[in-house]
Amino acid sequence: MNDSIATIAQETHEEEARREVRASERIRVGRLLGLIAGALLALFVVLVVADSLPVRLMDPAWQLRFSGALIRNGLMPVLAIVMVPLAAVIDPSSGALTRYRNRLRRWSILVALGYVLLIPLQGYAVWKGVGQLRTTQASQFDRASQKFDQLRQAIRSADSAADLQRRFQALRGPNLPQASLSQPLPALRKRLLDGLEGAENRLRNSLVGRPSAENVETMIMQGSRLALSALILAFAFAAGSQRRRSRVSLLEEWRQGWSKRARRRWNRNQANRLRR
Repeated sequence: MNDSIATIAQETHEEEARREVRASERIRVGRLLGLIAGALLALFVVLVVADSLPVRLMDPAWQLRFSGALIRNGLMPVLAIVMVPLAAVIDPSSGALTRYRNRLRRWSILVALGYVLLIPLQGYAVWKGVGQLRTTQASQFDRASQKFDQLRQAIRSADSAADLQRRFQALRGPNLPQASLSQPLPALRKRLLDGLEGAENRLRNSLVGRPSAENVETMIMQGSRLALSALILAFAFAAGSQRRRSRVSLLEEWRQGWSKRARRRWNRNQANRLRR
């Protein structure tokens, strides 16, 4: 009898010891996940800030670079909003993890809305970028046109082929081949003026008006890729966010709202059909 009681007591003690070990392990794993989540959030902030300096809020190139930094590194905070609730489940006795999870869920609402706002920002940045590219090309043509005018003036003012060569060298223009220098000046002058006219027209066609299709396509593709990625990340953050006093995530609230609107619209359509 005494042996049986001793055996039961020993088994009870061992079971309690195992429970304590499991509880201690849960606390350790919960803390580890919380610390890793905090490190991921800090790394996200550091990388985004580093990639966004110097700040140029009105520069379309900076806007695309800033959006790209948010999206390239967006997986780290997504992992954090998954790891913190998981840590709170593993160690439910930790009030700190529970508060950490609740704060993160509320802050995720703002992050989700921020990623949603990146979508129209991409369209604005692409539109501004195309306009800026057009302005840059027009400025390049204006500078080139001034150079063409100087070369025309040199061609018309030159007294001889040698004088023309010296004027071209002073303007850092093209060097005339020896065969051209032996031509009569009127013929050489006409050939050079015709060549300048053709070169200026080709440059005007390539720079003035719409930017090149390749540059525009690159900007549109980059903006579209960033906008789609921002939408996906917004859904991810919405799935992990939760408003105060709400029992479901923000994404679930959106889904329920869309379902209610779709149901009301369907009911209105049915009512209109019955009236006819």
